Amino acid sequence: MTNNNNLQNKTSVRRGVACNALFGVLMCILTASLFTTCEKVPDYCSRGNRYDPNYEFCFSGYAYPLCSGRSYNPLTQGCTEQDDVGTRCVEGPPVKLGTPCAGYTLSVGAAPPDGGRVTRTPDESNFAADEPVVLSAIAEDGYTFVGWAGASTSTNPNINVTMDSNKPLVAIFNPASTAGASTHSLVTTAFPEGSGTVNPAGATTYDNGTSVNVTATPAQGYTFRGWSGASTSTASSISVTMDNSKTLVAMFIPTVYTFRVNSIPETGGTVFVNGTALAGNVEAGTDVTVLAQAAPGYEFTGWSWATGSAMDITNPMTINITGNNQTLTANFTHTGITDPCTAEPGSAACCTHNPNYPGCSGITPPTTYMLTVNANPTAGGTVSRNPNQTNYNAGTSVTVTARPNGGYRFVNWAGASSSTDTAVTVAMNSNLTLTANFTLIETSNPCMTEPGSPACCAAHPGHSSCGTVGILEGDTLIYEGQKYPTVIINEKRWMAKNLNFNVPGSVCYDNEESNCDTYGRLYDWATAMGLPPTCNSNPCATDIQTPHHRGICPVGWHIPSDAEWTALTNFVSTNGAGANAGTVLKSRAPDWNGTNDYGFSALPGGNGLGSSFDNAGSNGYWWSTTELDASNARYRGMYSGYSFVSGYAYYKTNLFSLACQQDYAAWGSAAPPSRRP
Repeated sequence: MTNNNNLQNKTSVRRGVACNALFGVLMCILTASLFTTCEKVPDYCSRGNRYDPNYEFCFSGYAYPLCSGRSYNPLTQGCTEQDDVGTRCVEGPPVKLGTPCAGYTLSVGAAPPDGGRVTRTPDESNFAADEPVVLSAIAEDGYTFVGWAGASTSTNPNINVTMDSNKPLVAIFNPASTAGASTHSLVTTAFPEGSGTVNPAGATTYDNGTSVNVTATPAQGYTFRGWSGASTSTASSISVTMDNSKTLVAMFIPTVYTFRVNSIPETGGTVFVNGTALAGNVEAGTDVTVLAQAAPGYEFTGWSWATGSAMDITNPMTINITGNNQTLTANFTHTGITDPCTAEPGSAACCTHNPNYPGCSGITPPTTYMLTVNANPTAGGTVSRNPNQTNYNAGTSVTVTARPNGGYRFVNWAGASSSTDTAVTVAMNSNLTLTANFTLIETSNPCMTEPGSPACCAAHPGHSSCGTVGILEGDTLIYEGQKYPTVIINEKRWMAKNLNFNVPGSVCYDNEESNCDTYGRLYDWATAMGLPPTCNSNPCATDIQTPHHRGICPVGWHIPSDAEWTALTNFVSTNGAGANAGTVLKSRAPDWNGTNDYGFSALPGGNGLGSSFDNAGSNGYWWSTTELDASNARYRGMYSGYSFVSGYAYYKTNLFSLACQQDYAAWGSAAPPSRRP
């Protein structure tokens, strides 16, 4: 997924961007001589929308505060300085809802291509809304103009069209009449180009009276609309009697799918589709840009599909609509922090948060704020502040650090932050409270008193004292009766086959043993890490060993962290930043559709959740040791339809594949050279 919003490159049409209303009252401070040209305004920037030049995205459907001459940033929901990133209040002419900035596209063609040509005035492909265009069909020698097909069915070679939508137009030319001759020519073609095929194709000569069966087949993303020229039937297969030379055009139109969006919970935020809080019918192959904007007191946590495929946290995100009707959900989580203007309009806290809020005029906000810190339980640890004081000037950044006492471990913060990091930084723009939550370390853990014992390894099979040592014979790793090819990339040795180690909690795709032989086994995160199942729903980052966590890999090997996956994809990519990493890491056909330049031999093992499975043969997903929060962990994904390797987070209860990497120490003093394609 990219953040390309398919910007138009036209500069001839100028579009202003108007302000929205707050509580039904238009409050817009105009900025002199500021207009956004079509070089910068993305598709579907309608009147009433706002344009953010940093994100190159339009925003609408949200109550914007009055910025008093400053800029408004919809992502932070606050005002910024005039020259900083944000949206400025400007005036401009209305832009029709759903109209790209540059207007509409006119596609023209001739059938057959050598039968004639089409001219248009002005000679462009993109036009402003409602702009008139003059078209002329000019026949070549040996051909006669028959009529138009597509946006017009006129038989006049000179026509006028008004660009109020995207329009396809094809001029149809017939070969010179051969009536009464013994043979005739049938010329077939598809329009627009690449939309489908016709059989028989091209020009074919037939005896007089011959009945010819002609069939139109749409390409992916297109639907057959009907015939033009020698037939106007809407049946994809027709019979044509050859009593004269004829031209037959198969007309195709892009398939339209329904694209729906929603928010969970409904009050958590708004989803914008191409700049508006609306969705609907979308042509196949169209890029749709979605953006999730959290409501006050909520934060965006990721996208999910009705099909149950992996969650994506890219925001904004561009999707190519292909294949079926789709429903996309933006997931939001309540942060526990609410907008003070919602709770107490006009209060000091409200006016400090938003000095331009109605009723805040003349109120002087406080200049210092108090930071209160606590430890829960008090015996669990200590909390420190840097700088170490109680009251701070407005805007001061304070780093707060939690340190557990012996027998305890840090869990997370409560109050002004919910982070699981031991150190957090807060900005003092209001009075804040931060509580560090600690929990007792499991004193009954047998690995603390008897590392490597049967009791330890039964309870925690991923502990470093447990497990079987893999035997490396040449480039082949032998582990628990299975043989795994290995490959060295960037001085790191990787298994070049998904782990197929049968431990409780692991499964074969579709519960078919043959799939384990092909793709390896699937594991939830806790099982893969060799940790208790409770780690799938609780913070367990402190249980991940450093610098390497073995999990259920053989001794001397470990599950890669998110950083190690990033190092791999950056190393193999053409630009050093992950581009085309999926292509070069995926196996070649018939196993997958990659080039396998490095011998990594990634396979599309799919994924599972409970008793449901999906995507085997199409996508592959691999866990990392890096935890995002109590319920989510980082993984890497590769896809049949994309060249990149994704790096997102998803529920720990999902079932993904595993790829093990050899520990650095396993090399000894001399590391083998990196493999290069």
